[in-house]
Amino acid sequence: MTVWRELTLADLVAEAGGDIQTGPFGSQLHAADYVLDGTPVVMPQNIGANRIDPAGIARVSQEDMDRLRRYWLTTGDIVYSRRGDVERRALVRPENDGWLCGTGCLRVRIADHDVHDPTFISYALGESETRAWITRHAVGATMLNLNTSILGAVPLRIPTIDEQRAIAEVLGALDDKIAANDRLALELTRLDDLEVDRIAQAAVHSRPLEEIAEITTGISYRSVDLGPSDVALATLKCVARDGSFTAAGYKEYQGDRKAAQVLRPGETVVAMTDLTQKAEVIGWCARVPDGSGYRELVASLDLGIIRARDGVPDGYLLGVLRRRQFRAYCRSRTTGTTVLHLSRKAIKSYPVPLATDDVMHRYAERTAMRSALADSRSRESQILVQLRDLLLPALMSGRLTVKEAEATVSEAI
Repeated sequence: MTVWRELTLADLVAEAGGDIQTGPFGSQLHAADYVLDGTPVVMPQNIGANRIDPAGIARVSQEDMDRLRRYWLTTGDIVYSRRGDVERRALVRPENDGWLCGTGCLRVRIADHDVHDPTFISYALGESETRAWITRHAVGATMLNLNTSILGAVPLRIPTIDEQRAIAEVLGALDDKIAANDRLALELTRLDDLEVDRIAQAAVHSRPLEEIAEITTGISYRSVDLGPSDVALATLKCVARDGSFTAAGYKEYQGDRKAAQVLRPGETVVAMTDLTQKAEVIGWCARVPDGSGYRELVASLDLGIIRARDGVPDGYLLGVLRRRQFRAYCRSRTTGTTVLHLSRKAIKSYPVPLATDDVMHRYAERTAMRSALADSRSRESQILVQLRDLLLPALMSGRLTVKEAEATVSEAI
């Protein structure tokens, strides 16, 4: 019978000879220090679902890396966002080894992997009860903040090292398949972007966005509008910084909505709000996928909905708006101080480069085929995420054995 111990994250880290450390402060690393070609710096916006998202990642020179050596990341470290969405964490994997822990982050280091398995610990920290504990104990009224003391006090149940490794391997098999699906979707998006870039550069004329598309904003909602439902609210988190749409941003919704705020597959959504005060998300566009798993999908107020008209295919318009030129245009027109916002009026005059009808429709047909493949993989990933999230608490509580979980995972993948 497996023996489980109860201890805090700080105690666990101490047993493995590691530490919990804050990333560099703003006075140590400035925006002016970032370079085009250098070592990646992991910021809060790069922390995904237990993985580091390298899309649009900042970089620093070797000189700054040498100066900030104490903040280097090694395989097995766990990185947390220090403010905002404090539940988010990412395991540093071999491909991230030697990167820099950035401003606004916390680093958890489990130095001796023969004492505790960092992959297992990253999963343990992802349990719903543990995430809720962190949120309850974080400080701040306007924006939640996390520090080393709070994170160190997180209570965990830990089995033997052999059991830790076995559980991590089972759950890791699901995450590896999910990551493979994500990589394929990203490559398909890149193909779309490369092709539409060539078309847009050769375009001979343009028209304002408001002339060729309807621009609608999403719905403002309250916490009382959220709850078990077959309707989902697509929030800002649905728009990833690589231009993809992720179901991780869904919230089940029970409130009212207008027909114009209901999303249909193939339509374009654009991020209209940014909480980072740097406009890093504003202007990113994504295509609404086919098959959300809900009866209806509704856009939140943080999203704009752009529906093509006048014979311009939705697929072509999305491709054009996903270009960096549109993001730069949006960022230059944001308003606000604490929360940055983009209005419909601010983007209505954006000049959309147009090709011939034949060229635009052929591009839309090709991107539709690639999108169908990406959607099928996305639906598979949604099922695998649900399976992982069901297995996680069962394995952590001992209600399910590793052998039983292995059989379930083998059938799924």
